[in-house]
Amino acid sequence: MPVFKFESVLIHRRYLEEIKQKDYSDARQAVIEIRERLKRLRNNEKQSAMDLQRRIQKKSTISEHLLYVHYLEQIRIDIRKILKEIRRFEKVADQKHAELMEAVKNRKILERLKEKQALEFHREMKRNELKLLGEIAINRYNRTNDMV
Repeated sequence: MPVFKFESVLIHRRYLEEIKQKDYSDARQAVIEIRERLKRLRNNEKQSAMDLQRRIQKKSTISEHLLYVHYLEQIRIDIRKILKEIRRFEKVADQKHAELMEAVKNRKILERLKEKQALEFHREMKRNELKLLGEIAINRYNRTNDMV
């Protein structure tokens, strides 16, 4: 089997692909984590709103009502910030995915070239083998005819 002259390049492209895969995985994990943060914040908002309603029904003080209203407003501000972060993180994840797909494409190009070279080598070997077998058959025929 011949040595693939671009083997070192192929190894390097596989390495780059692994790095891109890790980067993409990290970016997706960051999106998942920030979505979890959003989910917890929304649950907290919902719980606080229900607490406020209970306090209103119990006729608690205005200062407690204001405290809950300000707290709910801060939660809503945080939710808007997290939604912006999610969009930014998703954009980064999409960019990392595109980079990964480019790395995969580059690796596959070299792998197809390597396979093509291996097929060509095997065809050449078969051709040489058939040529050799033909010569052997001719020599054997000539030897048997020379003896007669």
